[in-house]
Amino acid sequence: MKYCPNCGFKLASDYKVCPQCGYHLPQKKSATAAVTKEIKSQHLSRVQAHQHQQAPLTSPLLQYLHWLKHNLITASLVVLLVILTYIYVGKIISVVVAIGMIIWGYIFANHQAAPLDAKLKLMFRRVEHEEETKVQRVLNAKTNTKVRDATIPVQPPKYQTVKTTSRRSWIVSFLAIITWSTSYWPGFFADNSLGVAIGWNSPTVPSLSQMIRQAIMYLNFNFHLQINPSLGLWLLALGPVIVLLGSLMPSRFGRKLAVRGAIVSVIVYLGGLAILKMALSWGSRYLQLPTVNLGSSGYVAIFCVILMLILTIIAKYRQR
Repeated sequence: MKYCPNCGFKLASDYKVCPQCGYHLPQKKSATAAVTKEIKSQHLSRVQAHQHQQAPLTSPLLQYLHWLKHNLITASLVVLLVILTYIYVGKIISVVVAIGMIIWGYIFANHQAAPLDAKLKLMFRRVEHEEETKVQRVLNAKTNTKVRDATIPVQPPKYQTVKTTSRRSWIVSFLAIITWSTSYWPGFFADNSLGVAIGWNSPTVPSLSQMIRQAIMYLNFNFHLQINPSLGLWLLALGPVIVLLGSLMPSRFGRKLAVRGAIVSVIVYLGGLAILKMALSWGSRYLQLPTVNLGSSGYVAIFCVILMLILTIIAKYRQR
């Protein structure tokens, strides 16, 4: 029993409104509501504490340094690229590349800040996955055309997902290494007539790298250019290196990268050879110029480039 605090009328314990004066009696909060409120307040305090700990860095420079600290592999690769550019291309180009990489990293760290090291490790990891949405095999595919008894329940067809495994292409990797090494094999051309024309004084037939280096020095001397003679080695290695990296990545991105590297190799080797033949054919109308005939290492390089392109395209469309 309880009494109305307004008029003093005697009330039962379950009354909420006084029948005498209409006063609304105050209600006690339930224990469940109190516990719920306490849980919500504790959760809110934990969320606020976590947000305080994970608050983004206010300074863009600190954000950039923090991103570099957690992406040391990417930073090391960029430093290696700058060093190779300095060795094989030149000082000015290496400075331009270094400044460009710093600016790109600064913008990337402050806008995306994606963990590139984790992505690089994932690219070279052998992953087994199930293509549930693309490939499914139907078991017991033979359909029964006879009339079934209505009392027998129809069993739904069973499906089995096909597991596909991404693999590295070791054959393509081997072809990329062979293609790269043929640049240093002697006898890329059948004779030394082209080398003599550009100032090669050795009686031996030069390799492709020696020929390109001598040709760049010849152009620098006659046309007063300042091209690094090692630039040709950089261009020759570009395609095979891209193919090698792509073939070692057991993923769809790696297969696409290998195809692009093979296309670059075709452009450099076959395109360069075609341009050289066309230039000599046009110049032979006015001057006596040597002809271009491939030697043993030249045929090996062209064969590897063509086969590498075919295999990378097959691997790309076979794994779709």
